[in-house]
Amino acid sequence: MNRIKFVTVLIALSLAIPTANAADTEQIVNCSVIGNFTIKNNIVVSNINCAGDAVIPNSVTTISDAAFYGATSLTSLTIGNSVTTIGVAAFSGATSLTSLTIGNSVITIGVAAFSGATWLTSLTIGNSVTTIDVAAFSGATWLASLTIPNSVTTIGDAAFSGATSLTSL
Repeated sequence: MNRIKFVTVLIALSLAIPTANAADTEQIVNCSVIGNFTIKNNIVVSNINCAGDAVIPNSVTTISDAAFYGATSLTSLTIGNSVTTIGVAAFSGATSLTSLTIGNSVITIGVAAFSGATWLTSLTIGNSVTTIDVAAFSGATWLASLTIPNSVTTIGDAAFSGATSLTSL
């Protein structure tokens, strides 16, 4: 009788253990100097000490909230042409970021997505962006000029607050 209970418990436990879906994928992408970032199911979910240049591949559709939060040694970022959403505070605190190219499929730049990117001097915004959310580029002190594409219909409050070098739009 105990043997039957034991087998029953083992079967119950095996049914309760979550297994990876065959469609789940994970990819680690190296940054140019040191560190890397993780992509799960076409979503950038985190980074570990990403320094230098980072290129978000065209397979990525979303950069999740705070994925690169505090990546203080990230200097250049290119966002691939399949990304549609840049999450809340995705690159907040990337204080060394100087160059940013946002791909042509990005629709939404999230709240505080690049806040605190103090040294950002070069910014190219793709032609599909419709929303630059609240405080998206707040604190981009060295950003001197910016072209906002005609596709943009919403610019949130304080989207460029603290961008004290901004002289032309």
